[in-house]
Amino acid sequence: MRIINIIKKMKKNMNNIILGINQQEKKQNGINGIICSYAKVYLNVKTEKIQILKENAKLSGIYLWVEKESGKKYVGSSQNLEKRFKFYYNINDLKRNTFMIICRALLNHGYSNFSLFILEYCPIENLYEREKHYFDLLEPEYNILKEPGNSFGFKHSDESKTKMREAALGRKFSEETLEKMSIAQKGIPKLGLRVPKSEETKGKISDSLMGIPKTDLHKAALSIAMIGNTNSKNHPNSQEIEVFDLETNKYTIFPSLHEAARVLNIRQTAISKYFLRNQIKPYKGRYIFKKI
Repeated sequence: MRIINIIKKMKKNMNNIILGINQQEKKQNGINGIICSYAKVYLNVKTEKIQILKENAKLSGIYLWVEKESGKKYVGSSQNLEKRFKFYYNINDLKRNTFMIICRALLNHGYSNFSLFILEYCPIENLYEREKHYFDLLEPEYNILKEPGNSFGFKHSDESKTKMREAALGRKFSEETLEKMSIAQKGIPKLGLRVPKSEETKGKISDSLMGIPKTDLHKAALSIAMIGNTNSKNHPNSQEIEVFDLETNKYTIFPSLHEAARVLNIRQTAISKYFLRNQIKPYKGRYIFKKI
């Protein structure tokens, strides 16, 4: 009973709790020495699961994870907070997305060692602006990217897209560099690497497939692959794409799907299917593709 009363008192006076700094330094809630208000707080994510999902159903807003022992933080946003939190509560989803530091942290430390803050509820069209505000304010250590717009597929504003594109264009590789990268990649053995087939074998495969109906997914994938299958930057059907490499934390602009596949030494159809399926999870846990 005493513990319950203490928790209730903490919640009631949470606007005076300070995260990451001495409590006497600020009268209001502050993180890293900066005053920061919030809408709700859940002190034990493990025991308050039902309440968290119920209270945030069909709401959009900005949230904050805080690991109690280290004080490390993760800032995120979602158009549907209940759906996002269900993702975090699904152990299999966490294991499939261990490229995200916050997923690894939840698996390693456990839910009971985290507090969850709803920093604010806001309209969907304001999510990016408000998330960026808290990024700058809190400097979260668990976020992979240092700008809002994560692997969950958050859509950047047109202004943000322009700035990112201009920055990426500044890092565009020369033809010589692209060729060297391609040669280097080809020298690395990979699982599932296709073995070149003879013309005779190709003919037999083609003959065996004659008359077999193709699914709509197959037809769409072939269509996208044909559109992107060009080496020419000025080809009328070429699709310029942007690739973000999570390992190097760099953006690269490619004039076509074909060129991106050639340099990265991956199948062009893999990129085509990535777009066709509106995939969110990075390809092979490393590459995020975006059409320009």
